[in-house]
Amino acid sequence: MGYTTTAQLNSTLEGNSVLSTKAILAMVENLKVNPTFLLLGRGNMFLTEKDEVEQLNTQLKDCLSKHQEAIDTIKELNEKIIMLEKRNDDLVDITSAAIKYHKGGKEEPKNKD
Repeated sequence: MGYTTTAQLNSTLEGNSVLSTKAILAMVENLKVNPTFLLLGRGNMFLTEKDEVEQLNTQLKDCLSKHQEAIDTIKELNEKIIMLEKRNDDLVDITSAAIKYHKGGKEEPKNKD
């Protein structure tokens, strides 16, 4: 944990000195002490593979949720694109009919709804 003598460790255990950052990191990395437990007193004292699996499952659920939100947004945008393309085609048809009418073709402009 970074202590070179038992006196240093004893001093920390007796409350005469505080843990160094180096010692805290060593406990987390080498002894698998749960940093949440160490700092806040919550959760399991030691990290287990189960904790890591639960964390990964939570991250997976979040990613899947965001993925579904993205798919829903894509579907909504695709529907808007289709609607706007139809509106554009209708405007082109109306404009074309109006131009023919005004150039002397005398074709009645078509009214599309």
